Amino acid sequence: MEDHAAVLNTIDLSNHDIRQSAALLKKACADSGFFYVIKHGISEEFMNEVFSQAKKFFALPENEKMKVACKNSPGYAKNLYFDQETNQRSHGEIFRMIHELPGSDQDAQKPFGGPNPWPSADVLPAWKETMLKYQQEMINLGKAVARIIAVALDVNEDFFDQPNLLGNALSYYNFNHYVQYGASNKYTLGTLAHSDIFIITILATNDVPGLQICKNIDANPRVWENVLPLKGAFVINIGDMLQWMSNGLFRSTKHRVLFREERYSLACFVSPSLEGTIECIPSCKSAENPPKYPPIKCEKFIANVYKKRGDDQNISDHTKL
Repeated sequence: MEDHAAVLNTIDLSNHDIRQSAALLKKACADSGFFYVIKHGISEEFMNEVFSQAKKFFALPENEKMKVACKNSPGYAKNLYFDQETNQRSHGEIFRMIHELPGSDQDAQKPFGGPNPWPSADVLPAWKETMLKYQQEMINLGKAVARIIAVALDVNEDFFDQPNLLGNALSYYNFNHYVQYGASNKYTLGTLAHSDIFIITILATNDVPGLQICKNIDANPRVWENVLPLKGAFVINIGDMLQWMSNGLFRSTKHRVLFREERYSLACFVSPSLEGTIECIPSCKSAENPPKYPPIKCEKFIANVYKKRGDDQNISDHTKL
């Protein structure tokens, strides 16, 4: 595991000077696409409860977890990727969840389709209630960050509040449990190098390091930098959709997980509605700087990513941190 520590900007969401926050965010997004947010209004006590519930799920017997298993849709699964760079297969397990919207498409055969297979209340009585509250907290946080992003991109603060963008936001969740099988002092692959699909990702961890970023994935050798946990903060990163919309100004950076002790993380992926269009924001294009990417419907964008599964490209299908 590389010893380089990433230097990330920290955005204070209690700061009333949104232009100051936007300037810090813009610098971070042009550099690595990763930054911290603090003073976000989500209590430490509540996040401890969310982690507690996640740990209780992963501690269930295998046969109990398999009752909510699903391949593409929400549910339980194992990490089963192989990474040539580290010559390892990934280790760990995951529970995927979506934010179910009234009247939304609940086709379980589609990627990110629903409904959620909630663990039995007899087994985990507080699970569903806790997770529904967590979902709403993440959506609110995502919209707050998006307002700063809008100012950083020189559009109105409420730009992303449009119904076809984040006004009717979708959100997807990965609860990750990284655990080594067998005794080892070596660093173990948790998730192979990937970029995230959506607008932004909101990540919480249990204070165990493991997340790494690579600013230049084409370098040889690659330089991986450790994103260290910051107490009380969420790690935010830019996804492929926002790189597309910002005309490449904001970076969707490849990242991976290497770990040496048991690690939990909670990732929320914030997306426009499926009917929304992913296209260049007006302030990000000009005659001298035309759009690098064509307009595309959000649903097709996601479908194309899945079609390219396994390709080593920046627009990646993997959505785990």
